Amino acid sequence: MEQQRVEVRISFDNTALKLKPGYTLDVDIITKEKADSIYIPDKSVFDLDGKDSVFIVQNNKLELRTIECGIENDDFIEVLSGLDEGEKVVVDPESGLKPGRRVKQKP
Repeated sequence: MEQQRVEVRISFDNTALKLKPGYTLDVDIITKEKADSIYIPDKSVFDLDGKDSVFIVQNNKLELRTIECGIENDDFIEVLSGLDEGEKVVVDPESGLKPGRRVKQKP
């Protein structure tokens, strides 16, 4: 994903005077958004034989899933199919993980 820096002017309520002239801010500009979509961290998704894949945790065991991805930003990817809401995905999986491996979930 290509990133660029541009100068923009924005207006907002600063009646509390918390922001002073000359302050620098980081702003996220949302260019696409869909309601009622499932988003997962982009670190969860990996390529397996040319297919987008994730590991989920089901009954304290790893299960491999092939997913279809939609829009993405710097940190998250929309999942169009292959996952259900509420399923737990492994974030930033180590190489060498195998389906069926027992895991302990962090609280």
